[in-house]
This record gives sequence, structure tokens and C-alpha cells, in this order.
Amino acid sequence: MEAKKIPNLSSMSLGSAGTELWAVTVYLVRERKLFVVSLIPALFMTAVTSTYLLIAPECFHLSPSIAYPAGIACTAVSLVWFALWMRRERRRA
Repeated sequence: MEAKKIPNLSSMSLGSAGTELWAVTVYLVRERKLFVVSLIPALFMTAVTSTYLLIAPECFHLSPSIAYPAGIACTAVSLVWFALWMRRERRRA
């Protein structure tokens, strides 16, 4: 009898946690509440998730010397994108 391999779902749970944090951050911005309390964890989860996807053998399997800076770059792009969105959102209201 051959053993079944259980799929690794850790990247899915990391991604959903990051998505929920970003959704809460957007909600807090729109409600004009203190959004930094969820922005910082959202950025952290973005860094963790993007780095994991770049370094994991089941995804891109890049070397750490490439994956870590690329994960930081993904986080920086997310922060800039959020800042531009927030500025546009504040002008609308």
C-alpha cells in the first residue's frame, strides 16, 4: 500500500492571513480610523509570503540571496501601491 502525500497548505494559510490584513487595512482607511495597527502586520505578512513563494521548492525555488531581496522589493512595491491608493481614496472623500 502506497502512502498518500499530504499537500503543503502553509502557503495558502499565509496568503489568506495577509489578504485579511490588507482587507482590514483598507476598511480602516475608508472609515478614517487608525490603520497603522493592521498596515504593519500586513506588510510583514507580505514580506513573509512573497519570500516563501520565491524560496520554496514547490514554487520558484530561488536561492536565498535572490529571494530575500525580492521579498523585500515585493513589500516595498506593496507599500508604495498602498500609499498611492490611500492618497487617491482620501481625495475622493
